[in-house]
Amino acid sequence: MGELFVSASVEAHTFERFADWCNHQEELTPDAQHTIDVLLEEVGTENCEDADKALHSLTDLALVRKEIENVAPIGALSNLEDLNLSGNQVEDIQPLSSLQNLQYLSLTHNLVQDYTPLEKLLKLEELFLVGNNIQDLSFLRYLTDLKSLVLSNNNIEDVSVLSYLQNLETLWLEANNIEDISSLRNLVNLKILALYENKVKDITALSSLTNLEKLFLNSNAIENIDSLESLELLKTLALGDNLIKSINSIRFLETLGILSLSKNQIEDISFLSNLPALQVLELHNNRISDISPLSTLANLKVVTVFDNPIQDQICPVQPESICLFEMPESWNQGQ
Repeated sequence: MGELFVSASVEAHTFERFADWCNHQEELTPDAQHTIDVLLEEVGTENCEDADKALHSLTDLALVRKEIENVAPIGALSNLEDLNLSGNQVEDIQPLSSLQNLQYLSLTHNLVQDYTPLEKLLKLEELFLVGNNIQDLSFLRYLTDLKSLVLSNNNIEDVSVLSYLQNLETLWLEANNIEDISSLRNLVNLKILALYENKVKDITALSSLTNLEKLFLNSNAIENIDSLESLELLKTLALGDNLIKSINSIRFLETLGILSLSKNQIEDISFLSNLPALQVLELHNNRISDISPLSTLANLKVVTVFDNPIQDQICPVQPESICLFEMPESWNQGQ
């Protein structure tokens, strides 16, 4: 009973130096001990004072898949600027709130429930939180220095708080439950936006994002894409697996090099003839009967046209191997 009391009381104290954590290691819980062992291994010494000096000088630290549960000892490393804790079992990130020099943080694939401690990390520029079952994004409100934010594979529905993050250049939101993206209209510095595998229907808000270079909207419920015609810097556009019938607005996107329109309801592709930069074009699983408009696309390297009612299976571009009239064997069945 006495040992349990001592252990609890020591761990309740937050040491400011790693050396103090290390010197009290035997009095700490096993998960804290494990984290200390990982850090000692990272700097290649078992001497607490030497480790403290080495760790204190670090600005970058990657502890990926190290079975870490307790990050309290890491909270003493106040000079850290880049911290990668992906693939661990971290639940409580309160100790990380002291790392106010952090510019890069990855907590991808952990068990965190409360993200409010991140509110204090005002210097963050890159934040990766993939696969963490996140629903509430309110903790992001004051992280206005963020340039790159990756929130893939969560349970997010409401993205309204993102309207405050106007320095964002890269935003990954794929595989969530997002339907309303109107709040993204203010993110005019975005260059990369990924929204695939959501529930998006209305994309009119995207018309103001004229700096976009890559846009991924596949696997949603989009019918109308007219609002994309203003995105004249787009080089990559993914619209596969939607409900699109008309693609006339795409004719303005002359810098497109990669375009995916597979698994839609498209019949007329004549507007694609105005896209001279196209190199990769996916048109499979549509209602296309005539692919002759592709004849003007001199830079095409591959175009998928299988699973369409094409009458004359003659490739309008050379070499004819560019046109794939059958699904390649190497493709997965789900593609």
